[in-house]
Amino acid sequence: MAAYLFPGPRALLRASPTFFEDLETLPAAREIFDRHQATRVAGLRALLEEARASGRHPDIDPRYLAELTFEVSKIARRKDVQARSGMSIEEWHGGLFRMLHLLLREDRGNG
Repeated sequence: MAAYLFPGPRALLRASPTFFEDLETLPAAREIFDRHQATRVAGLRALLEEARASGRHPDIDPRYLAELTFEVSKIARRKDVQARSGMSIEEWHGGLFRMLHLLLREDRGNG
C-alpha cells in the first residue's frame, strides 16, 4: 500500500511554487490535476477493496477512505487552508498518506 501512497507526496516536494500557482489560477491545469487525482483515488479504492475482501482490513470502507483522500487533496491546495493550518500542501498530503498508512498497517489488528 505504501508503494502506491507515497510517490505523490514525494513528487509534490519537488514541485515548484509556479506549479502550485498554476493549479490555483489556471482552470485547465486544475482540471488535469483533478483528473490525475481521481485516477489515483480510483486505484486507491481498488486496493482498499482488495484489502477488505481479503480479510486484512474488514473494518474499512473503501468508498469513504478513497473519497476522503480525494477531497483532502483538493482542500490542501487552498491557500486559506494552508495559512490557517500553518501547513504546506506537501505537509497536508504527507500527513494524509501517513494517516492512511497507519490505519492500514498490517500489525495494527482489526478490532
